[in-house]
Parts: sequence; structure tokens; C-alpha cells
Amino acid sequence: ELTTDDVAWSLEHMLRPETGSPGYAFFTLLEGVDDFRNGKAQHISGIVLANEIAIGAIVDGFRVATEREIAQGRWVVGNEGIAGKRPDVFLRDGGKAWAIEVERHRKNAKDYMRLISWLDALCRSVMSQGRVLVGPELRLERVVFVCSPRFSAKLCRDLMDAGWSKPKIDSLLHFETSLYRIEDIAFL
Repeated sequence: ELTTDDVAWSLEHMLRPETGSPGYAFFTLLEGVDDFRNGKAQHISGIVLANEIAIGAIVDGFRVATEREIAQGRWVVGNEGIAGKRPDVFLRDGGKAWAIEVERHRKNAKDYMRLISWLDALCRSVMSQGRVLVGPELRLERVVFVCSPRFSAKLCRDLMDAGWSKPKIDSLLHFETSLYRIEDIAFL
């Protein structure tokens, strides 16, 4: 079974100077490649959680739009996003889609309120149409938050305070806290 760690290891192996791979030229824009190749970092910093999620989904057979493709508007939904917002990763399989939101840190109040407003817009769409269509015959199944347990609890509490019911939250959102991690910071 191929895992995201296998893909990351393969990429790092290929990019080691001693490997002498001509493929290096394709990855020069990846953040942290130079530090990795010069021995200043043990891993490539540009291989981040959103990318790991995308790689894992590709391995599992999903069609994936990565953070970069989404930022460039090169995904099935286009520049307008889903109700005006672009997710970190977008997965699809047949007529089903999932928006992945990686919450790396605590949001400032303005961004957090925008997130609540966006979720409210999605909820209104479900209430009026019975679903959220994000493209031709493409239905948003859920928004998946990869986050800390603390963020998950706060968001659920705030949504319930705004009038959401637990079944409504469970039907539109999923929280994946096992993937969330904070890397140790080494001060050199």
C-alpha cells in the first residue's frame, strides 16, 4: 500500500544531490528544496499537510484540486469558489465533492467571522435546495476540517450558538483531528 510518507520519501530521495536526478529542475520552486539540498533542513518544508492530504486522496483514487490549482482558478469550480470561498484542497469522485479546510492556527476574529458566514451560506443552500451544487452535476457532500480538537469544539459551539443544530452540523461538516499536528520548531 502506497502512503503519503512513501511519496514524500521518494520525492526527497530524488532531490538529494547525491542521487543526481535530472528531475530536480522540476521542483526548484518547491519551498525548502534549497535548504534540504544544502543540508540545512532534514525535510522539504513545502511538503505540507494540505499537500499530504492531496497526495493521499490521489493515491486513494480521488480527482484532486490542490491548493495551487485552486489559487490559480484551475479547478472545476473556477475563480468564484464555493459560495465565494476557495478550500485548501478539493476532492471529487463521480458526482460527489468534498472541500478540505486545513486550520493551521487560530484565526483572527475577522477571518473567523468570514468562515462562519461562509458556512451559513452553505447551510442556507442546503435548506433551500436540499444540496450544495458546486459544478455541473457535482454536489458538495461535506466540508472537512483538518484541525485541532479545540478548534473543532469552538466552531461547533459557535455554530450552535448561531442556531445550528447538531444534526445540521453533522450533515454538512466533518472534523478530522487525528491528522492535525504541530511540528516541533528547532531554533538553530
